[in-house]
Amino acid sequence: MRTRHRRPPWLAAMLALVLASGAQARSFDIEDLVRQEALGEAVLTPDEHWLVFARRGAAAGGQRFDLGPFNPDLRTTLLAVDLTAPGAPRPLFRHEPEFGYRVGPLSPQGRRLAVWRISGAGLELGVTVVGSGEVRWLGVSAEAPTLGTTVAWLSEDELIAIATAETPYELFAPQASQRRLPSLWAATARGEAAVTALGSGRFQGLRPAAPPKSLVRISARTGEVRELARGEFTDLELSPSGRWLAVLEAGPEIPLSAARPPQGPYGIATREKRLRLLHLASGRLVAPCSRCDLIGTLLSWSADDRLLVYVRGPGEAWSLGRLAVVAPAAGALKALATDVRPLVDGRPERVFAGWWGREPLVLGRRPGDARDEWFRLADGPATPLTAALRSVPRTGVVVTPAGPLIAADGAAWRLARDGRPRRIAGPFRPEPSRADGVPNRLATAVRQGGWLLGRLSDKAGARLARVSTAGPEPGPPASDETLAAGRTGALLLLEAGGGRQHLVWRKTSGCADQVISRLNDHLAEVDRPVAHPVPHAGPHGEPLTSWLFLPRIPLRAPPPLVVVPYPGQSHPAAPATWDGDAMTPTAVLLGRGYAVLVPSLPAVQGPAGPAERLGARLLDIVDAAAARPELAGRFDPARPALWGHSFGAWGSLMAASQSERFSAVVATAARTHLASAYGQFTPWRRLRPDEGLSTPWSAGWTESLQADMRAPPWAAAERYQANSPLFQVGRIRTPVMLVAGELDGSHLAQAEEMFSALYRQGKDAILVTYWGEGHALASPGNLRDLYGRGLAFLDLHLRAAVTPAADAAGDRGPGSASAGPTPPGRRR
Repeated sequence: MRTRHRRPPWLAAMLALVLASGAQARSFDIEDLVRQEALGEAVLTPDEHWLVFARRGAAAGGQRFDLGPFNPDLRTTLLAVDLTAPGAPRPLFRHEPEFGYRVGPLSPQGRRLAVWRISGAGLELGVTVVGSGEVRWLGVSAEAPTLGTTVAWLSEDELIAIATAETPYELFAPQASQRRLPSLWAATARGEAAVTALGSGRFQGLRPAAPPKSLVRISARTGEVRELARGEFTDLELSPSGRWLAVLEAGPEIPLSAARPPQGPYGIATREKRLRLLHLASGRLVAPCSRCDLIGTLLSWSADDRLLVYVRGPGEAWSLGRLAVVAPAAGALKALATDVRPLVDGRPERVFAGWWGREPLVLGRRPGDARDEWFRLADGPATPLTAALRSVPRTGVVVTPAGPLIAADGAAWRLARDGRPRRIAGPFRPEPSRADGVPNRLATAVRQGGWLLGRLSDKAGARLARVSTAGPEPGPPASDETLAAGRTGALLLLEAGGGRQHLVWRKTSGCADQVISRLNDHLAEVDRPVAHPVPHAGPHGEPLTSWLFLPRIPLRAPPPLVVVPYPGQSHPAAPATWDGDAMTPTAVLLGRGYAVLVPSLPAVQGPAGPAERLGARLLDIVDAAAARPELAGRFDPARPALWGHSFGAWGSLMAASQSERFSAVVATAARTHLASAYGQFTPWRRLRPDEGLSTPWSAGWTESLQADMRAPPWAAAERYQANSPLFQVGRIRTPVMLVAGELDGSHLAQAEEMFSALYRQGKDAILVTYWGEGHALASPGNLRDLYGRGLAFLDLHLRAAVTPAADAAGDRGPGSASAGPTPPGRRR
């Protein structure tokens, strides 16, 4: 009689999952990653006649990858949809293949739209009449709006912009070496001088001056460009009357001092910011305070043309700054007399403030207060407006004549002058925005006029709603992501099965969705990963949640585990998998048959530094996942591997130095020697230091930010050594693959030093350098090579089971752009 062998529970569960997912399901691979499409900005005209959106093509179809953050724009098409006559979207205007494109601001009535076209030479500004199919390029290289506003409409026919005669710095930076070095080498070869001189102390001013910029006034009808002023302008904001323009200008360099830490409470800027006020009719330029340094995240005009700013004196921390009001006609700046200390938070530093009529609003606290509140600053004592609420939002405040609107405690509220909030609607939660977390000051500004957009829930489900002081105005049923919303409908991005997405216009009236665009059809047969929560305690006993992802393909044994750490980061909700950036390996690892753990690792801030018990903390989370009844036996926790990027790569190397339980490490863009990282220049600031030196950034990161060294190397040598993988390399027994981009600001030398230390000891290690790449890889060929090598490296040490079902479904496996190792089971 034949003995029947029972299937182990993990295999039964895996087979059931495969059968439920359908025979056509396949795993995600590197080709899926480089073929992903995405959506950029979406703009709805005020009359809701036209929708304009940016559709970003796949990296695999891109032609150029040397413009850093502008690379996605080089494969972007701007499309327009007439919402009154449903039809297929059409190009906003004729696109030329050698340029990239980006959406700018709409004119006040929405008839015209500013746009950029992008090349290696600059960001040229243009204007299109929405729906006409035509565009006028203006011959003006306009700054990109990274932290504020660089282009604004004065009227339906005129706009104002910050223009530059040279390649804008943010476009120059990613191609600095390619653009500047050849000419310097050629000058030396000809016997000429090719030199950069920098100074400190009494030689502080030796740094070369930045190229000039201009404020220009442009006619959208004729294309005429008129210069209004020259200076090192960085941001602008037009007053409600249109008479005054507030402009921020780069001021003196901020020197470092041995008496205070770099960055931290003193901010991340390398130069001070000065306020200039331009009277547009006369061209008169006013400087209200010649020695005041302004925070760059607050430029708020009142309805009667007074400007609210936040200033500090020379050498002061931002926490010691003060709110001030500028009356342009008098050219005077006056600090507000109040005992409320505004909250200063973030990087770059943010102050949360604005206007309620003629009175300032600010988020802060008085002496003795237990938390920050929103205050109304009028004559007399400040009035707390949110003390009756359990939670206080920092952003999303909308001011109406009847009072500010906020979302808190699961409801929408109107703040009142007597300090007692009035509940308007609920259950209500604000709709997330793609601007959340973006460092631009407009993302956190107190907004004048409008409504709160969010989800209003009842027994029938959740609907989008616009909430005003009159109450909620219900919209269409809510869905996965809202990109824009108006009175007649909302633009939604829907998950359409597998990895497909549909961009739809959903009308408030309840008509059928209008499908505007389909994205990522190649992912139709790929199941989205399911995140399994792993509750555990944090370093101080606080409750945390990490997340385990399991491959949705049958394996011969429980899948090996790869941990993807990032010290200092927690995940209250499940992190993105293939929706993240290309350096996030989760989806590709799952497609290869690995289980992936994304741990919550809040910063310790302990006396020994950020590496304290890091390896043990990671392994505690691994063991917590393995102990969960629903996860037991579904992955192999015995010898996990580590794959980390940036500070996650630093954490992976430090963890490997603290435990031999880890089987392999892939570390991309790691800082390994904190003392040398302290003073290394980024390639672009080395070649063009006119925008400021690298030292405040590198020293600030090391002393005050992630590295948390709290002192320079010469004052805390033991702390630097204890938290530098290079000085712990003697304890590393785990095979290591180091990956670096030649142009990375974290510096190629960091990986080279670590590799040399491993090489000196004869330990198993690989160093992979990608030429022309920065902190994150952009070239599809380099991405294919990275994942091909990385997966082969893990396969070698974890011996992952080949997945017969994936092979039968035509799994393409990782590609390779060079003679890297062939992944097991694949032929070249």
